[in-house]
Amino acid sequence: MRLWWLTMAALPVIGSLPANGFPSRGEFIYSSLCWGKESGDASGYRVRLVRTDQGDQLYLEWSEGPLVGPRLAVDLKIDPKTSDISFAIPLNFPPPEDNFDRYTGHISIRNIVLNGRKVPRAKTATAKLGVCRP
Repeated sequence: MRLWWLTMAALPVIGSLPANGFPSRGEFIYSSLCWGKESGDASGYRVRLVRTDQGDQLYLEWSEGPLVGPRLAVDLKIDPKTSDISFAIPLNFPPPEDNFDRYTGHISIRNIVLNGRKVPRAKTATAKLGVCRP
């Protein structure tokens, strides 16, 4: 009986998956962030995608020495058929029209690929960062 209830509770989630398998609602965290053993600086990316009925929001943190962000993406587009993703991150505030880093790639339940760099799904946004591997 308990299994039946669990199965019935999961049906709305399963039913809401589009053909490409990426949900249209929820919060998704991806992270390749780690700490450099020698420098102590962060390295990698952390992406937080929030999908609601009102729209999508994406926050990006990245490292070029010290950790930068989170910054809210603009011009965010996710193709519902292919799960291709594109967005821009303003580099300064307020953002001048031509001062953005642009990202393109593909998103799935397991990872997001941004400009050719694979960033795996994280369990939580607050997970402890490991030491970077060479």
